[in-house]
Amino acid sequence: MIKHTDNPAGRLFLILKKAQSINKQSKMRTAWAEILEVDPKNTAKLLKKIGKVNQLPSDIKSRVEAIDDEDHELYLRRLDKVEQALGSLNLNSRWDNFLNIIDETTVSSVEFTSNLLSKKNGEKGLSEKQINELLEITKKFKKELIDSAIPEAIKKFILERLNSIEGAIHDYKISGIKPIEIEIERSVGSFFMRRGIYNKEPKWGNRFLEFITKIATFVSFANDGQALIGNAMKLLKN
Repeated sequence: MIKHTDNPAGRLFLILKKAQSINKQSKMRTAWAEILEVDPKNTAKLLKKIGKVNQLPSDIKSRVEAIDDEDHELYLRRLDKVEQALGSLNLNSRWDNFLNIIDETTVSSVEFTSNLLSKKNGEKGLSEKQINELLEITKKFKKELIDSAIPEAIKKFILERLNSIEGAIHDYKISGIKPIEIEIERSVGSFFMRRGIYNKEPKWGNRFLEFITKIATFVSFANDGQALIGNAMKLLKN
């Protein structure tokens, strides 16, 4: 289902709906870990993900205010409740401390805003199936790379780029498609700047760029991305 994943208000709405389904007696750590699909014992990763959720209200405000001929206050009036709830972060407290602030009116207001942004300022959305496919493509390529006999320095460089792309895909339900686009562009740029890697391992260089091309077909700048990759390959081979 792509609805609501193509804008920050929609992604926040889906997070809040999931939040409402969690037992009020749960610890906040457990609740957030379930919502964000993180090991509750991994505090660093959990806090990092929550920090990205905290960014959503600001992103929503920017998107709404960029739309002309709309009553911005109408769409943003309940957002302060969300910011209040997100600001009350004590992982050892009970989950009802969060839910007591996020009432049904607030959740409905965020959904209302999502519908506006989807129509007026929406991104390309990805379905659950597409996300899983992207992760599977990345996982498969990572395994082949790790099992290969290429020099460790080259393997490490490509693996770092794969991990960054994989992380952006995992964060899609929070941050949307833009971080994936950024990681694709960064990967192509980094690889081009280290063309010595390509000269030493042209086979794996081509495979890496082919992998990037596959990922690029899923995102909004697919045609531009493929052109960027194609131009990079031509320059590398000169």
